[in-house]
Amino acid sequence: MFLLVFVVYFINTFASRNFTEQEQSINLDQLNYSAIWNVWSIANIMFSIILSILIVSVTFACIDIHRLTQKLDNPFVDCLKLFQQREYVIGTIIISLLQTLWIFLWTLIFIIPGIIKSIAYSQAIYIYRDQVDAGHKIRYRDAVTQSRILMKNHKWEYFLLQLSFIGYWLLTFITGGIAGLWTMPYYQLTMANYYVNLTK
Repeated sequence: MFLLVFVVYFINTFASRNFTEQEQSINLDQLNYSAIWNVWSIANIMFSIILSILIVSVTFACIDIHRLTQKLDNPFVDCLKLFQQREYVIGTIIISLLQTLWIFLWTLIFIIPGIIKSIAYSQAIYIYRDQVDAGHKIRYRDAVTQSRILMKNHKWEYFLLQLSFIGYWLLTFITGGIAGLWTMPYYQLTMANYYVNLTK
């Protein structure tokens, strides 16, 4: 079930990796370097955006599964849960942009504040989605603020949780990404479960 939920994400990850390998194999001496760089860079950015949106979409499904509000009978529809409402898509994109901007500005001060703020803002998209589902109007920046409040006294706990996955990511790297078929669903389910327990 969970492997199938992640299939679309895995396919896009494979396509992105294959695309990058092709980029590296191009003989730039025979081509216009500037034009090629622009084309490949834009394509890589698009792949990154698609993968980010897909992983948020899958996490929505994982959260619902943990809350027992999601049936385990249609994984290919579940993995695209983000696209069920326009508010989900718009909110995810705008909140992600706000997070990126604010984390970048904090990182300019020093890298530690940037890390702390990235943890503080980590639950914003899920909070926004819950508020939309509850019929509440919420501004995008308020979702980030609520995430910061929710993560108060939980930042170190969250940081240690991320560190606990280092071994899994090393295994994924060593196996050329094959172990990711198991480690990625396990990681996202853990993050979903973390949010569900945090909001209880």
